Amino acid sequence: TELYRDTLKLDVESDIAILEHLLIQWQTLLLKRDVKKDTLMTLLNQDSLLQGKVILFTESVVTATYLAKELQKINRKPLVAVGGGGKGSREKIIDNFSPIKSKSKQTKSNDYDILIATDAYAEGINLHSTNVIINYDIPWNSTRMMQRAGRINRLGTAFTDVYIYNFF
Repeated sequence: TELYRDTLKLDVESDIAILEHLLIQWQTLLLKRDVKKDTLMTLLNQDSLLQGKVILFTESVVTATYLAKELQKINRKPLVAVGGGGKGSREKIIDNFSPIKSKSKQTKSNDYDILIATDAYAEGINLHSTNVIINYDIPWNSTRMMQRAGRINRLGTAFTDVYIYNFF
């Protein structure tokens, strides 16, 4: 048939060669720098809104760990909270990112200035000692975006504005 003409094989081989060339170029770029991470680091260093406490959400435990390592290079104090976490990590988060630990005790811990969390921490914890969220990864379910924002947009917050940075 006409679909299996002699030039089809040559066309497919040509396409494969082009794709292999593009793959090599892409891999070279990836080895040189991580543009998304570099943009985050620049913002964290230069944007005045990001100089205080910040909550950074990511979808992956691997990404959270990677970003924590990178943030230490620019002297930011990250706390990585992945999965459900244990009581100890939950207490650290509440001590550092919830404005009130209990009705009688104001939270005063300042051991960490960036909370790097998976969506397990977008539910059930008030984190409104800040008004800034960075969505480093965008979840496929838009409801999760609202849950993340809801961690800082709470009744009783001291802030009038909420700032949400979304990375694509």
